[in-house]
Amino acid sequence: MPDDSDHDWKSLKFQAALSTMVKNASDRLTDDGSNYADWEYRVKRLIETVTGRDNYLDDETMYTRDPQGDRIVFSIIDLLVPTDMGHQLSRSARSAMATICSMFFFPSRSAHITTWKEALDIKLMDGMDIGTYLRQVEAKVLDLDHAGFAWSKDGVLGALYQLGLGSGYANVVVRQNGLRT
Repeated sequence: MPDDSDHDWKSLKFQAALSTMVKNASDRLTDDGSNYADWEYRVKRLIETVTGRDNYLDDETMYTRDPQGDRIVFSIIDLLVPTDMGHQLSRSARSAMATICSMFFFPSRSAHITTWKEALDIKLMDGMDIGTYLRQVEAKVLDLDHAGFAWSKDGVLGALYQLGLGSGYANVVVRQNGLRT
């Protein structure tokens, strides 16, 4: 019978090679989280590739339904963060990702406004590759998404109002179509 351990992500052979494979597949998260959006994308794609499951981290029951698999996915995450950060992670892959996200994204109006300002300040400069410009804009949109920005007409309108009003009008409450934004 052929040796399936090369294809079984829960095999001891696969787990023994995990550290090298993971480190070759993605960059580590920086201490300041400046590469978080790219890091998160690569980690999620790596987890999908290894497990064969889309959105593995979205399943709240994975920790109890598949403890061995969850430990392996947790190890993937742990291998790609600084050691000090790794000490702060729980033993669940899903909660580890949530903890890491919370270290760099604070879903508040002021955080959203800061990110919007940064996004609007991005300009295509002389000599800049158009691809670089587009990636910078996409990264800020991802940052807003991760920070819990509400992508609705009212959410965008509220952010634009706040940007125009400046810091003297902290977190203005706007009524749009009878709803608070």
